[in-house]
Amino acid sequence: MTSLSDVIKKYQLQPRKEGKEEELEVGNSPFYIKITKDDVYKVRIELDKERLEELIEELIDEGNTKDDIIDTLDEMLDEAIRIAYEIINSLEKQGIEIKSELTSSVMDIKDYLIEELEYLEEIS
Repeated sequence: MTSLSDVIKKYQLQPRKEGKEEELEVGNSPFYIKITKDDVYKVRIELDKERLEELIEELIDEGNTKDDIIDTLDEMLDEAIRIAYEIINSLEKQGIEIKSELTSSVMDIKDYLIEELEYLEEIS
C-alpha cells in the first residue's frame, strides 16, 4: 500500500501544512495539489499565479513562442493531474473518503491560462 508520504517522496513534492490543508508543490511548476483534510478529504489542483508569471517571463526570455509556453504549461498541468490521481488512489486505499475536485479545478485553471495567454499575445 502506498501512503501519501510515499507519493510525496516519489515525486519530491514540497509539502506546506496549514490547519486542515496541505499544499504539495510540484517541482518548479506553478501548479500545486491542495488536500483539505476533513471528514471527507478534498483534493484539487491550484495555481500559484505569481509563480506562473515568473515562469512565463523565464520562458519568453529563453525565446519560447506562445505555442511553446502552452505546451510547457500543459505538460506541467498533466504531471500535477497524474500525481493528484495517485494521491487520491493512495488515500482511498487507506479507507479515506475522497471528494475529487480535480475536474472543476483544472477547468478553472485552463480558463485562467487562456485569459493570461491572450493578454500575453496582446502585449507582445
